[in-house]
Amino acid sequence: MKRAVEPRSIVEAKAHLSEMVAAARETGEAQPIANRGRVVAVIVDSERFERMCQAEGRPPEAWRNFLAASARLREEGGASLPLPKRRGRPAPRLGGR
Repeated sequence: MKRAVEPRSIVEAKAHLSEMVAAARETGEAQPIANRGRVVAVIVDSERFERMCQAEGRPPEAWRNFLAASARLREEGGASLPLPKRRGRPAPRLGGR
């Protein structure tokens, strides 16, 4: 059984980005990036990304079409989207106090 690549923190990913990109390209394995222990992004080979888009039924052009439709909507005055008010929340405690 193939062992999954261990996620790297964002700091590590910044320091080793070229290595991670090369590994994704050469091995085909996804290179996960974590923030506070949770995977938040993944570096994958461009061919794998294209296959994923096609498997989801969302060709790369779909994103461009979405952006074009969004631009047209904004030019026409936009749309109204009611959003609930944000609730205040306490500031995070720093320094382990």
